[in-house]
Amino acid sequence: PTPQPTCNPFDDFNICIAIDGSGSVCSTNGKRDCLGCSPPAFCQDVGIDRDTCCTNFANVKEFSSLMVTSLEEFPVEKSFSVVQFGTDATVEGELSSADETFLILDDLEYSGGST
Repeated sequence: PTPQPTCNPFDDFNICIAIDGSGSVCSTNGKRDCLGCSPPAFCQDVGIDRDTCCTNFANVKEFSSLMVTSLEEFPVEKSFSVVQFGTDATVEGELSSADETFLILDDLEYSGGST
């Protein structure tokens, strides 16, 4: 058998966070593209702003922030980037610090689209 890969906690690293912003994330029936969170009746959750659109996307943003928080603890040089994909892929933030990445994730708007 092949040995399991190991990670040296003292190696510097760069992480790209790929976020699914496609319609299936917010569509109530999974069959809508939800471009720009539209139509709201099928895409937007009550109490969630239109930029975030739905609870699922809010959870994706929160999980991504928690992951950056956890990785921020490593005593090494590190950088994070953020890409969102749907119909198209968009670089939301190039390699940057954890603090910058938190701002990028907080400002991230749901795109919708197909995958």
